[in-house]
Amino acid sequence: LGFGRKILILLLDRASKLDSLECFLEVRASNNAAISLYESTGFESIGRRKGYYPSEQGREDALIMSRILPIP
Repeated sequence: LGFGRKILILLLDRASKLDSLECFLEVRASNNAAISLYESTGFESIGRRKGYYPSEQGREDALIMSRILPIP
């Protein structure tokens, strides 16, 4: 239904109105749906945290993503 995208855009807009210059987030490396959403809204992967999240197989990496504000 696109609720995640709407909430993300709303939060980025609010952050921009509060004079934030950049937004950062972390996401599980296996969460392809979230990564796709973030990339489609201008986020880029800038790093990786090894073993950041617990998982059934032990630990899972987190991708660190960022984007410049304001929303274009």
